[in-house]
Amino acid sequence: MNVPKSCCILLNDKDEKAYLDPRPSNAAKCQSSESSISGMYRNEIGCSDKLMKWVSHQLLGYGGIAIGSLFLHVIGVVLTWTLLRKNYLNF
Repeated sequence: MNVPKSCCILLNDKDEKAYLDPRPSNAAKCQSSESSISGMYRNEIGCSDKLMKWVSHQLLGYGGIAIGSLFLHVIGVVLTWTLLRKNYLNF
C-alpha cells in the first residue's frame, strides 16, 4: 500500500511547511496494510468534514449579512414610498 507521507503522523507536524518535506514518525508502519499497525502511525481523519463545517459556518455568516441587507433595502423602499406619497398628496 502506498500512502502519501503527509498522511502519516509527522515528526515535524508543528512546522507550517511540513507538507513540503514531511517526516513520518515511522514510515514503514505508516505504509503497513494492516490497520492495527498503521492506525497508530497514520492520520485516519480527513479534512473534508472540517472543510464542510467551515464552509457552512461561512455561509451562515454571509446569509445573515444578506438578510440584514435585504431588511435595510425593504425599509428604504418603504420609507421612499411613504415620502413620495406624502409629497404627492401635499400638492
